[in-house]
Amino acid sequence: ISEPHHRRQPPPAPNGLEILPPRRERVERERMHGTKRPREGGQGGPSKKRFTSVPLVPLRTHDTKWTPDEARVTLNATLDQTITEDGESRCCNLVVLDNFFGEQERQEILTILTGQPTEGTTGEPPETHWERSTSDGKDLPVTYGPKGPILDKLCNGEIRAVREIWSRVSKLYPEYTVCLQPHNEYFIDPNQPTPKYVCWPAVGNAPVSGDNFRYHYDGDPASYPINSAWNRQFGSYVNHEKGKPLMASLLIYLCRHWRRDLLGETLFLDDATATGLFVRPKGYRAVLMDQDVLHRISAPSREAPAPRYSVVWKLVFLPKKPNQTCSLALASWARPLSFGSTALPTSGYPPCRGEGVPQWGGTPLSQRGGLPSTPAGSTPSVERGGNKIRGVPESQRTLKPPKVHAFTAKSQTFTVDEKYQPLNEIGQGAYGVVCAAMDTSTGTKVAIKKISKVFDDLIDGKRVLREIKLLRHFDHENVVGLYDLINPPSFERFTDMYIVLHLMETDLHKIINSKNDLSDDHIQYFVYQILRGLKYIHSAGVMHRDLKPSNILLNGNCDLKICDFGLARGVGDGEDGNLTEYVVTRWYRAPEVMCSCREYDHKIDVWSVGCIMAELLGRKPLFPGKDYIQQMNLIFNVIGSPTIADTSFITNKKALQYIQTQMEKREKIPLGSIYPKANPVAVDLLEKMLTFNPRRRISVQAALDHPYFDNLRVQDTETTCDQTFDREFEKMELTHDSLKRAMFDEIAL
Repeated sequence: ISEPHHRRQPPPAPNGLEILPPRRERVERERMHGTKRPREGGQGGPSKKRFTSVPLVPLRTHDTKWTPDEARVTLNATLDQTITEDGESRCCNLVVLDNFFGEQERQEILTILTGQPTEGTTGEPPETHWERSTSDGKDLPVTYGPKGPILDKLCNGEIRAVREIWSRVSKLYPEYTVCLQPHNEYFIDPNQPTPKYVCWPAVGNAPVSGDNFRYHYDGDPASYPINSAWNRQFGSYVNHEKGKPLMASLLIYLCRHWRRDLLGETLFLDDATATGLFVRPKGYRAVLMDQDVLHRISAPSREAPAPRYSVVWKLVFLPKKPNQTCSLALASWARPLSFGSTALPTSGYPPCRGEGVPQWGGTPLSQRGGLPSTPAGSTPSVERGGNKIRGVPESQRTLKPPKVHAFTAKSQTFTVDEKYQPLNEIGQGAYGVVCAAMDTSTGTKVAIKKISKVFDDLIDGKRVLREIKLLRHFDHENVVGLYDLINPPSFERFTDMYIVLHLMETDLHKIINSKNDLSDDHIQYFVYQILRGLKYIHSAGVMHRDLKPSNILLNGNCDLKICDFGLARGVGDGEDGNLTEYVVTRWYRAPEVMCSCREYDHKIDVWSVGCIMAELLGRKPLFPGKDYIQQMNLIFNVIGSPTIADTSFITNKKALQYIQTQMEKREKIPLGSIYPKANPVAVDLLEKMLTFNPRRRISVQAALDHPYFDNLRVQDTETTCDQTFDREFEKMELTHDSLKRAMFDEIAL
C-alpha cells in the first residue's frame, strides 16, 4: 500500500499487508503487472529490441444477441485512491455485473481450463492444464497457473465462449474500441536486463487452501519506464486522462456456488488509507476494474474441498473521439459508491445490498477525518444515503426518507422511491398487492409488494417480518432474493410496508393453466430446481410449509425461484403448529398437517413437491379437496388406505380414530395409470414423494439422487446454506409497538 502524499508517515497496514513507498518511487515492477509466470519450457522473456509502436488489436468478436440490460449492475464503485504529486485525487472504477455470461460460456471456459465442463468438488487443478509456477508477489509461495497453451486459447479468440464474452464487453461499451492488452514487453525498458517473467493478456486463477496472494495492480501507466514502447507512444499518464487509453481488467468467476464459510472475498483497497471493500465471488459474476485498482484474489480456507476457478483478461479501452475520457462507469448507472483517501462511504449506495460493504484497516477512521469518534466499546456507525445503520442503538436509529412519487396499481396507491417507475400490475396476494417496476438507476426490473396497514393484524405482520428476515438470510439461485426495502416517511407515520424483489416473468400456476406444451424435460428441470432450492432452505433449518405452483416463480428460460416465506418455520418450532387454520388451500398439504400433527418436519415440503409434480404431469391438481374430509378421501382414493403401521405417526386421537373407523377402505391406484404418458422413472419418483407415512417418504436429498435426474444433475450446484437461520425474534413479545420497532430496525439494516 502506497504512502499518502499528505502524510509524513504511512498508516499502519491491515494484517497481511505491506506498506510500500509511493507508487512513482517503486522498484518492484512485479506489483505493476500482478501475475508473473515463466514461459513454457524455460525462463525466456521478451527480446531487447526496441519497439516503435504498440500493437493494439480490437477484441475478436461476433454478432451476439445479448443486450446489456440482461446483466445487472450489482456494484458501481469509485475508488479515490490515486494521489498525484500535486495532491490531486484521481478516481479508479470498479463495476460488478451479475448474469454477465451464462452456463454455456461457463462450461466452455471450464473445459479449456480443466478438460471438463464442471469445476469438480475435490482435489487440485489437473496437472495436464495447470502448473504450480505462478508467484503473485516477491518472496511469496508459488500458486497454480494455467500452462502456456491454455492461456493461448484464452487469448486468441478461437473459442466461442471467449468471443461471446468479449462481444458483450464491446457491446457494453460501444463508445470505445476495446482491445486485448499486449504482452508485457511493450511496458518495460528494453535497455534494462530482461525480466524473468512474462505477463500474459489473460490470467487463470485456481486458488487452493494454503495459497498466499498479494495485493497488486494489474497495470499502472503512470509507472511504466519512460523508454518503454507504451510510454513513447502514449506518454506517462494516469488512467482516466483525456484522449488516453484506459487500462482495465475483466474478471469472471467460474464456480457456480462459492460457499461463504469456505471462501473469502475478493478485496479491493485504497492504497493511501487501507480503506477497502469486498466483492463476494459468485457464479456468472463479472468484475470490471481499472488496472491501477489495488486488489487481491482470496484463497479458500482449509475446509475448502477444491480450487476456485476464475479468469482475468487485461484490456485496453481506446477512445473513438479526440479528448474523450474512457470510464468503466456508465452515465446510465446509479451514482457510484465513493470511498478512499478523498471520499467517505456516505453517498451512492450500491443497488444490491450485501455487496461493496466498506472494510477498514490501518489508521482508525476517527483519525482520518472520516467517521466521528465513538465511545469505547461501541461500533462506529456508517451512513448510507443518510440512513444510519449497524452499531447504532435502536433508539437512535433514523431513516432518511427517499425522494418519492406515487402511482396506482390494483386500486392501491404506491408511494415509493422515485427511482422505481411502474411497468404493470402483477396481482394481489393474501397479504399485499404486487406491481412490476423499473429501477431507473440500474435498469433492473423489480417486483414491489405493498402490504397495507401491516401492523393492524399482529399475526400477519409477524409473517411479513419473518419473510423479510428469511429473504435477507437466503442466497441461492432457486430462492427469490431481497432487492430492497423502501424507507417509510418516519417511525410515527410507518403504516405500510414495501418489499422489493427481483422480477420474474410468471409463476408455475400460470404455466400449468396455459396452452404451453410441457415436455418431460420441462417437468424434470422444474422439479430438479425446486428440490435444489428446498435442499438449501432445509439446510438453514427452515421448512417452507406453503409450497404450491403460485409460489414457484419462473422466467422464460425456465429458471425457477421459490418465493413466499410468510408461513415458513424452523424445524421444531412449537408455536403456530396447527398450520391448517391459516391455509387458503389444502391441495398441497401433507397428511400429517391435515391430521393436525404438531411434530411434523421438512418432509411436509416433499409431499407438496409431489403434488406440484403431479399437477405438471396432469395439468390439473391431483387432490383438489373442498374441505378436510374430501381432501383426505381424495388422497386415499389415489394412494390407498393406510395400514395401521402407516398411521403410527398420527398423534391427534380424533384424526386417527376417524381414519381408522369412518373412512371407507380402498385400494391404491397406480400413478402410472393416472398419468399413462408420463416417463415411468418420473412416476417412480412421484410415488416415493406421495407416501402417506412421512417416515417412509423420500427425503429431498434422496429425491435429488433419484435416477430421474441422472442426465440433468450437477451436484456442485446443490449447495447448502452456510448458517442456520436465527429464529430468536420469534420469542419476542408480540405487541403493536414491538412489531413496528422490529420492522423499522429491519429496514435500517
